[in-house]
Amino acid sequence: MLFGLEDAARIASMNLSGVGVDEAVELNERDWTMLRGRIRLSLPDIPNQIYGACNPSTPQHFLAKRFGLAGGHSCQPNCEAITTTSRDNWFLPEDYVEDLETMTGVARKRYVEGIWCGSEGLVFDRWDEAKYVVDEVPTEFDRLIVGMDEGYNNPAVLLLVGVKDGRVFVIDEWHERHKLEAEVVEVCQSWKEQHPNIDCFVVDPSAAKLRAAMRHVGLDVIPANNSVWSGIQTVASLLKDDPAGNPMLSVHPNCSNLIREFSTYEWSVAQDGSLKDAPKKQHDHCVDSLRYSVAELIGLRSAPALRAVDYDELANEHAIDPRWDERMWTEM
Repeated sequence: MLFGLEDAARIASMNLSGVGVDEAVELNERDWTMLRGRIRLSLPDIPNQIYGACNPSTPQHFLAKRFGLAGGHSCQPNCEAITTTSRDNWFLPEDYVEDLETMTGVARKRYVEGIWCGSEGLVFDRWDEAKYVVDEVPTEFDRLIVGMDEGYNNPAVLLLVGVKDGRVFVIDEWHERHKLEAEVVEVCQSWKEQHPNIDCFVVDPSAAKLRAAMRHVGLDVIPANNSVWSGIQTVASLLKDDPAGNPMLSVHPNCSNLIREFSTYEWSVAQDGSLKDAPKKQHDHCVDSLRYSVAELIGLRSAPALRAVDYDELANEHAIDPRWDERMWTEM
């Protein structure tokens, strides 16, 4: 039987003796758990197992931790990792292997040497899962909102985000593909019922139809500020401690897809190999929702602009005091 996991709930009723997964790094931990729960069919001489094959990803990936492939982690019981390199695959053409050998940096470590290592171009390079993922979050907040990214083939995402004493907490997430607009609206209504203190839903600014549907059922909705660069800078500014030594950003383990995206969200690469000041449009649906939320809760960081008096305007005999009239200021 061949199947995908675009909608993991579709396999909930299956009885399987085992599962083989190609490119297992594309699974999140919830998908893995779902598959484990389906392997319950006993057949003679066939062990009940999940078999996975993949190229290495970041050390923060749940598979790296589960199978002891990340520093500081031991292989969990009943798990075994078989690590190989591209040189070990005798089916590969010799010229292909020779070409792989010319790779450098992270690409060489991952795709040639089989090492689970972080990217040199991570957007949030100060992200530390051990520090910013916490089991306990406050029960009351100064303000509680939901950040939303629209999607169908790409996942639709909701993040429940609160701020308390200047610290930002990501409490829960909903991350699903192939959900109709009406289904997304129902989830929003359910979240509002579960968390009556939700102030508003901050929604993907391009999702005008979705926002209208949400307003139609009485939800408070505002379009998100989608300034990507400023939003990234604002989220990055939270990856530090407050004066009391507490992390400015804390993420609950429920938010497994956001945690994964923090470790895979990368800058675009120019033709000469240098990094652009723009992220790749992949692994970004949860971080987009977080950008929307943070921009609404604490505002955006932006580069300061110097402004000076426009003396050409001042020369006008009717000019007024330029200190108080912004029409006479010019950006520098």
